[in-house]
Amino acid sequence: MNFDGRLSIGALGKATEVKVVTIPYYQQIKLMPTPRRTEGNHRES
Repeated sequence: MNFDGRLSIGALGKATEVKVVTIPYYQQIKLMPTPRRTEGNHRES
């Protein structure tokens, strides 16, 4: 867990027992919010 309470995608996958590739799918079909992106198009952690 990061200092601000957010989880990385890997930590979220472990905590929920969901494969990491499933999380972006859930975001794509709007079951989960999409994380903000940096100017370099990286997900903010």
